[in-house]
Order: sequence, then structure tokens, then C-alpha cells
Amino acid sequence: MQNEKRRLPASKLFLLLCLLLPTLSAGFLYLEYLTHIEFFLHVAAIPLELLAGGLLLERFLAYKEKDQKRYQLMYIKSYLFRSQMRNLFISNFAALEQPKVTMDRIQNSSIAQLLDIRKELADFRYLSDEAIETVVMEYLKAQSVFREFMEWAITNDFENIFLDMIYLLHFIQDIQLFRAHHPDALFIEHIRSDPELMKKVLAILQQGLYSFLDYVIELKEKQPDILNDLLTDYQATANMKRLIDRPVHNRRFHDQNPSSFSYRDRNSGRDRRIQGQNSSPLPGVSNATCNGQNTEPE
Repeated sequence: MQNEKRRLPASKLFLLLCLLLPTLSAGFLYLEYLTHIEFFLHVAAIPLELLAGGLLLERFLAYKEKDQKRYQLMYIKSYLFRSQMRNLFISNFAALEQPKVTMDRIQNSSIAQLLDIRKELADFRYLSDEAIETVVMEYLKAQSVFREFMEWAITNDFENIFLDMIYLLHFIQDIQLFRAHHPDALFIEHIRSDPELMKKVLAILQQGLYSFLDYVIELKEKQPDILNDLLTDYQATANMKRLIDRPVHNRRFHDQNPSSFSYRDRNSGRDRRIQGQNSSPLPGVSNATCNGQNTEPE
């Protein structure tokens, strides 16, 4: 609001000059018509020249200001993509069955190859409904980011970003309403029964993939160092998620008793059994060794 108040007098002054200068030129032309003095013709051209110069200068300054805001936007997106929206993009790419796009592939691709990946995303497919649900929930978590981005777009007069954020916030509101009425149900099960809604959701997820690749291409051209830092962070997070989600393969549970189970010792290659305090002793094992410790048959 304060910025608008500061701009208002300047815009009024510019409008006043746009009206005054042509009127002044018309007055000099009328004097030339009455007196037939050619000098008034030259004087009449001066206000029009000033007006034309002012219009060109105003357009130039507006373009420079817009260019500075685009440069600022690039750094704002770098912050958002590396922090609050990181899991959203990682989950979206990880959920893809076709094409298979990893952060390693993106980082090692040239601009031409990145454009090819973008074309491949026109025919995309997800691994499962559960994978789509995971991505949708990441959009829900990022609601505050989209709201802040919308407010920035309003302040800096980026209409296309503003409209995109409004569309995403409406989508997130749909998710919130569904979860409020069906807390135990999957949102994807709901949209599967509505082809138009399913089309809308897939279009939003696809646009998210496009947005990330477009930003990667922009950084590849203008700020490769920032891109390298961004993708290094993404790779570290993606590797961490894979380690967390990886199932444990070296344990074999033989019964439903949680106090007793077997596992394979990697060093000796032998099967060992762990017995809890509430279990009966193993054959050939003394009670002293059966207190939650690794035991072996004697």
C-alpha cells in the first residue's frame, strides 16, 4: 500500500504532462496560424518531442525494473526450491514410472538433453496411485509457500505467476476439504472416479515437473554454480530418502514372538538367535546367557 501511495503522484504528474504538452503544441500551432510566423512551428514541435522522449524513457525504465525483478525471482526460486519445495520435486520425479528422470541424469545433461527430457514428460506415467498420493500430499504441505509466492507476484506485478498460484491454492483447498470429510481415505481414490478431476490433478503434477526443468535450464544458462549447489542438495536428500525407505533384508522372523528372532551374522556367515527375557531358554543354552543377548547353540 505504501508503494502504491508513492507511485500515485508520479502517475498523476505523467498523465498531466501527457495532456498539457499536446495542448501546448496545439497553442503554438494556432499562434502560427494567426501570425504566419514560421518560428511557432518549430516551438510547437518541442512539447511533442519531450512527450515522445518521456514515453520512451518510461518504457525503458519499466523494462529495466521488470528485468531486475526477474533476476530477483531467480534467486527467490533458488531458495524455495532448495528448502521448502525440495521434497515436493524429489517426490514428483521419484514417483515417475515413465520417463525415468533422476537427479543424476538432470545434473549430467546438457541444455539440449534437458529439453529432450522435457519433451519426454509429455508422455508420463506414475508408478501407482499411492505414488501419486505421495506427491499430492507434498503439494498440501507446501501451501504456505504458494501463498507467499502469490503475494510476491502481486507486489511485483507478475500476473502469470499470480494466476498459477491461485490455481494451485484452489487445488490444495480441494484436498483439504476432502481430507476434512474423509480423513482415512486416499484423495487419489476420490479423483479416480472423476475423469475431469483426475485430468486436472495430473496436469498440475506435470506442470510441476515442467517448472523444475525450466528453472534448471535457466540456471544452466545463467548461473551454473547455483544449479550445481541445488542439484547436489537434491541428490543428497534423494539418497537419504532411499536409505530410510530401504527394507531390512538380514533379519528372518521365525515366529510371532517379538522377543525371539534369528538373523544372519555377516562376519561368520552363521545364523544367530536373539532371545528375550520372557522366552524359554534355547536347547543347550544356559539361563545366564538368555537375557536379551546374542546366543548360539553349544
